[in-house]
Amino acid sequence: MKTRTIIILVAVAAAGIAFGQRAVVMGWDDFTLVDSHKVFSYGFPFRIVDSPDLPVHTPNWQIPLRLAGNFTAFTFVGLFVVWLFRSIRDRAHHHEDGVTHNVA
Repeated sequence: MKTRTIIILVAVAAAGIAFGQRAVVMGWDDFTLVDSHKVFSYGFPFRIVDSPDLPVHTPNWQIPLRLAGNFTAFTFVGLFVVWLFRSIRDRAHHHEDGVTHNVA
């Protein structure tokens, strides 16, 4: 597979994970009650807390930065995993090329 295709697939997967977390949390109505207010929290590694009535709410100006940070983190982890698998595969092929098969 071409490198450009892999980068695009990793970026799409990272976007799905980073931006899809909110949809999953809101869609499943997965909340915690704090002082009779719904508190939605999502995002990894940069957590976003959505509860406008409480002081623990993530400020609106931080939400795009945290989403971008999550997207970047997942993109780099995905690219690292692809690089790791490719380097292992290349070493395995290189090792097989150096082995001589002698039949006695």
